[in-house]
Amino acid sequence: MDPRERLAEMFMRADANDDGFISQEEFNVMADRMFTRMDRNGDGVIDMKDMPRMHMMRDRGPGEPPKKG
Repeated sequence: MDPRERLAEMFMRADANDDGFISQEEFNVMADRMFTRMDRNGDGVIDMKDMPRMHMMRDRGPGEPPKKG
């Protein structure tokens, strides 16, 4: 799926009442879902432990591939 299709799909999911707009309330619901999904250990905060791929990228040097494990 290309980025535009992904964006359109995300928009349609966020637009709960299908009016063609995303209200503040609809946006907040989407953001809450995203936060919950990202907070993998459920501690109420998002840190590098919640994002293993980003953790691997942070620990590499310029031009190095991500570290395994």
